[in-house]
Amino acid sequence: MFGSVLFIGRVLHAIGLTQSVGTSKPRVFGILSMFIVLLVLAIANIYTFIW
Repeated sequence: MFGSVLFIGRVLHAIGLTQSVGTSKPRVFGILSMFIVLLVLAIANIYTFIW
């Protein structure tokens, strides 16, 4: 599940880069999805390590 969200986010980011030089919606959604997935997985790893 997380891998597919990360992949889709990276594809959206690439599409956003090709559409315009500045900020675009696909680029923002791609960046946000990547950081959200990384944050959730980091929290899950810390939780697993503690318990």
